[in-house]
Amino acid sequence: MRKKILLMSAVVLANANPSAFAGSVAGNGGATEITQIMNNAELVTSVGQQADMVATQLQQYILQQVQTKISQQNLLQLPTNQILQNLGPFRGMVEPYLRTLDVTKQLRDSAMRASTLMSGEISAMARLGMDPSTYTEKMLQLAKEKGGYYKQSLDDTTNAMQDVQKRGEALAMMHDQIPGIDSNIKGMQTLATSNMQMTGEMQNMNATLLQMKAQNESKGMESEQEKQLAREAMAQHIQDVKARYDADQEFWKKGALK
Repeated sequence: MRKKILLMSAVVLANANPSAFAGSVAGNGGATEITQIMNNAELVTSVGQQADMVATQLQQYILQQVQTKISQQNLLQLPTNQILQNLGPFRGMVEPYLRTLDVTKQLRDSAMRASTLMSGEISAMARLGMDPSTYTEKMLQLAKEKGGYYKQSLDDTTNAMQDVQKRGEALAMMHDQIPGIDSNIKGMQTLATSNMQMTGEMQNMNATLLQMKAQNESKGMESEQEKQLAREAMAQHIQDVKARYDADQEFWKKGALK
């Protein structure tokens, strides 16, 4: 049985607007937050599914182009090494599609991983009955203070969010560099639109998460500084008391000698 109690902070931050963290699961504010998180999880899932479909279309397109080229030039009658030589210039034409295929597969795998983590974490948040803001703060604190499983789980989910953002940005860049790809690959335009929306959401989530992590670390540093100052003040107080005691003892010794 999957015993995951750490809700992914990045998922919790699906809405980058800090005011969106107000409210509770039981109230309207919390319900809205959860709905937003679920919508973003569904968006990631959708991008993963679309990327899988487009990867298949890219493979079919590349194979079709190669087969057409071989057939047109009767290359099958030649030895294999000569076939490759004759395909040399043609490979430059299909290479952008091959690179796009690799990037699309990477996005698919990354989105599916993030989607799996998000779905599990949303269920965990619902079971615990916490609003996203409170849950995020407590989970960041657990990861920092206890480490181990809590830190690993937090790292896994945040890394997944960062990775899917990176993969989405890579596909967007590749898409813009290949003229006519939307016409040649049926599902590419739909994927590009969904991917752009998802990448924007991931950027907001990751930026907000980094900010909350920094704030959490800052609180810890302030706490340690306060403890250190308190220790130094106590040590100074003890020295002062001892100095006064020694002075009093010296005074009474002198008085007794008289």
